[in-house]
Amino acid sequence: MAGIGHPPGERPPALWRRVVVRPKPMPTNLPKWLVGDWNRVIRDPLDLLRLAPLIGAIVTLIVRDTTHTGELVGCFLIVLAPRVLNVQRPFDLMFQIGMNLAIWGNVFALFDHIYGYDKVVHFLLPCGSSMLLYICLCHLRLVPDLSEDAGLHDRIAMVLITLAFGLMVGGIFEMWEWFSNKVFGTEMFVTYGDSIGDLIDDTLGALMGAVILLFWTGRGWGTWRTPGAALRGEEPMPTAPPDRNKDLLARFGQRIARLRPPRGHAGEQGRPYPVLPRWLVGDWGRLLRDPVDLIRLSLVVGGLLALLGGDWDHAARFAVGFGLSVLVRLAEAPRPFDAAFALGMAFQAWGAFSGAYDSVTGYEVTARVVTSLSIAVMLYLLLVRIRAVPDLSGKSDIHERTGMLLLATALGFGVGMLYEIGAWASNGLFDAESFTFDELIAHMAIDFAASAAGAVLLVFWDRAGWETRRVPAAVLLKARS
Repeated sequence: MAGIGHPPGERPPALWRRVVVRPKPMPTNLPKWLVGDWNRVIRDPLDLLRLAPLIGAIVTLIVRDTTHTGELVGCFLIVLAPRVLNVQRPFDLMFQIGMNLAIWGNVFALFDHIYGYDKVVHFLLPCGSSMLLYICLCHLRLVPDLSEDAGLHDRIAMVLITLAFGLMVGGIFEMWEWFSNKVFGTEMFVTYGDSIGDLIDDTLGALMGAVILLFWTGRGWGTWRTPGAALRGEEPMPTAPPDRNKDLLARFGQRIARLRPPRGHAGEQGRPYPVLPRWLVGDWGRLLRDPVDLIRLSLVVGGLLALLGGDWDHAARFAVGFGLSVLVRLAEAPRPFDAAFALGMAFQAWGAFSGAYDSVTGYEVTARVVTSLSIAVMLYLLLVRIRAVPDLSGKSDIHERTGMLLLATALGFGVGMLYEIGAWASNGLFDAESFTFDELIAHMAIDFAASAAGAVLLVFWDRAGWETRRVPAAVLLKARS
């Protein structure tokens, strides 16, 4: 991807940055039994906590009650992630607490017997998970490390991304509960209202994770685990992330990248732009550029029809859809993504206005797929626009594309979860018929799959070397020659 205006591989200057002298990390007086490092296998108390699910799985085998053995083993493998990423101890601890509360709550039925237990889990698990996933993006070099200077745009992106990650984790947890009840015959208590309450708690937990990250970056602390000797003042305190060439994940990505030929911009080493007719690519005029603007115009027509009929609710829906699609137009998104977003807004507004959701088979699924797919792509591209994430031109190895997949999927799916919370509030406000739990899970599954598909399209777009901005029609018409 190109078009951002800075050399490939170089971090663009932060926007709206205040000159702030941040404190440097200093040694502490924490004892060795707490901060380690004890040995290469068991470094500190966090590794003892990490073993708890594995010990629980072994105990279930001994007592021959394997109902939760698979869950415990899976939990143990998941809590290894902070160890593999080598994150700072507080992030490791927060993630492990959330995971252990979730798994032991299922094993001992604490969700049913302790009032408010699920509230605690649905706050702490997204909080720890969202921070860990954001740090994963730091290690993938998709966002700056927390020890680096951060402008206002970085901090805004930090909040949006951690919120999206927390909602994604919460949504996946709800889908897992449904799957576990249906497939494994567990009897976890789940209802539509309970799940919406869980999503609200997930949102609050993710926002708390964002606050912690903002505080952490304000202090100038990094994301990589500080050696115990440095904390005790026995060796110099690291002041920067590890060298890229020393990072195992980055080195693996570079080895994978060598298996394919290098790519450049479209028309050079990348794939050439497709041959498209003038009626499709425009540019017809300043106000009406191409067929995508006709879709936008249909939202204006729908809004006027709704106003003439005194239907203020649907008129507002058309207005919101038109306003959002205009923002995407101003962002100069590539035509396919611009068209997908405008179609998504049109599907939503016209479907509600005409009753197509109820009368046309498959309409709701189609509308959700197009909307979630386009939102995932557009939110990622908007982060590129404000320079919160790099445009990846010329340096997109496998690890960075993994970050792109993870981030775009979370952004699209997170918006879907917020939409479900809004739908629940709207139904209660206007006494509309509520969804069932099965319908909610179906909505989540569609949103997640469509958001992941949008993320995959972004990766293929990047692989082709095409621009992340709208290319002038003259460039596409030249592809004929």
